[in-house]
Amino acid sequence: MAASVSPVPMDQNHLARVQSTEMQSYGRLSWVARASAESLNTHTTSTSGRALHLDEESASSDESEEPGPLRLTHVVSAYVMGWSSAVSQRRTSVHELVQQGMSQAEANAQVVAEHREEVLFDLFSRYLCVLAMLSLLLSATLLGLATWHIEEFIRYHNVACEGSLKLLTKIILGISFFDIVMGTRVCCLEIDESALPRRWRCKDCCVVLLLCVMAVNVWILLWLGTASQQGNVHAGPSQELPSCRDAAPGLWVATVAHGVGLVTYTVYLMVSFVGVGNMLHGLLRRGMLRSRDAAPVGSLEDNTVPAIEIDEDYECPICLEEIDEEAGVMTKDCHHIFHRECLKHWLQVNSTCPLCRLSLARH
Repeated sequence: MAASVSPVPMDQNHLARVQSTEMQSYGRLSWVARASAESLNTHTTSTSGRALHLDEESASSDESEEPGPLRLTHVVSAYVMGWSSAVSQRRTSVHELVQQGMSQAEANAQVVAEHREEVLFDLFSRYLCVLAMLSLLLSATLLGLATWHIEEFIRYHNVACEGSLKLLTKIILGISFFDIVMGTRVCCLEIDESALPRRWRCKDCCVVLLLCVMAVNVWILLWLGTASQQGNVHAGPSQELPSCRDAAPGLWVATVAHGVGLVTYTVYLMVSFVGVGNMLHGLLRRGMLRSRDAAPVGSLEDNTVPAIEIDEDYECPICLEEIDEEAGVMTKDCHHIFHRECLKHWLQVNSTCPLCRLSLARH
C-alpha cells in the first residue's frame, strides 16, 4: 500500500510575487516555482489581487503628494549636478517596457537602471545638496571675477604695453561667457539619464568641448607666467614700451585670477555633464561602494544557486554583458540571473534584488 503524502503548505503571497515581478520573463523558471504558482486556489488569487489593488492605490496617492521643501532642495541639487533623472522615482515594469517595443534584455536593463538610480540617490542625496551649494558658490565667485576682470579691462584699455595681455583678456572673457552659458544647462541636457547606454551622447560632445576650452585656458595661464618672467629678465632702458604686467598690474592679476577660477569651474561643469550618478554607477560596478543598507555577510551564498541552462545570449541586467554558466548565479526566490560579481557588488549597497526588489537579506 502506498503511503499517503500530505501536501506541503504553500506561501500565500507567492503568487503575488510571481505576478508583480513577471517571473516568466526573466530566463528559465524552475518547475518548483511553476508548480507552486499553478497550485494556489481562487481565494488566494482574489486576496492577492485585492492586496495588489491596495498597493497601487497607495502608490498613486504617494505620487500625487506634492514635494516638501526638502524634496524640492533635492530636486534642485540633482538638476545642478546633472542627475535630474534620479528624482523621477519611476517604477516601470518589464511588461510595460516590452509592450512599448523594447526587447526583453533592454527592458530588464532599464528596470535595473531605474532601481539603481533610486538607490544611489537615496544614499547620496545629502552629499549632493552640499555639492550643489558649493557649485552655486563657485558660480557666484566666477561672476564676481568676471565683473572685476571687465572693470580692470576698461580701466587699462588705453594703456600701451609690450605683450598680448589685452588679447588674452578678451579670450578669457569669451571663455567665461561660454562657461556661464554651459552652466545654465540650457544645452547638452538629457532628460532621461537612466536610459540604456549608447555609444555616443550629446553630453559626451559637451565634455570634449569643455576639455578643449580648459586646455586653451591653461595655455593662457602658462603663457602669462612665462611672458612675465621673460619680460622681467629682458627688461631694460632700451625697451620702448613697458611690459603689460608693469603697465597694467591690475589687469594682469585679474586675468590670472579669472583664468584660475575658470579652470576650477570647467572641472565642475565636466563633472556635472558626466553626471554624479554615472560616476557612482562606475564605482558600484567596481565594488568600491558600501552603504548602511547593504545585505548581511553571506547573503549572496544563502540566497543564490549556480545558474544552469541559461538561455543563449542572455545578458546580465546589471552590466549588460552575456552570462555563462560559470559566472552566473540565480536567486532562489525570484529566479533572476545575474553575474556573481555584479550581484555581489550590488549587495554591498542594497539588500534587494536589482530586478524585482525582493529582499535578499534573509539567511
